Amino acid sequence: MAGWFSAIAQHTRTSVFTAELDGRLFAMSMWVHYAGRMYGFHCGFDYEVGERLHTYSVVVYRLPIAFACSDPDTQHLEYGVGGDHAKLTRGTEAIPQVLSVKPLTSRAEAVIARLQDVPDGLAGPVGTWV
Repeated sequence: MAGWFSAIAQHTRTSVFTAELDGRLFAMSMWVHYAGRMYGFHCGFDYEVGERLHTYSVVVYRLPIAFACSDPDTQHLEYGVGGDHAKLTRGTEAIPQVLSVKPLTSRAEAVIARLQDVPDGLAGPVGTWV
């Protein structure tokens, strides 16, 4: 499998996001770049090492989204259908979802705050990651 991923990485622009604990690598997600898109290609986890950590959300969502927002060549993230297939085989319903992440201006934040009935001055940094 390492040879397979190495061949992909040598011939295609890819990004790999990883997590480690006490020097032990236990999670990764691999993304292929093509035509302004990052395609979620593969991910793997050792759940015994990363037990009770929010690893999946960090390695599969937070890090790739943060990278894509900072990369001027990336306009879209594409999550593959493999996850849906895995969920269907476990009896879970697969529901199509779209997530948009855009930096907002202070004016846009003010509009969103009004739409959410948040009193002026109490709206948080809409559209940012903490």
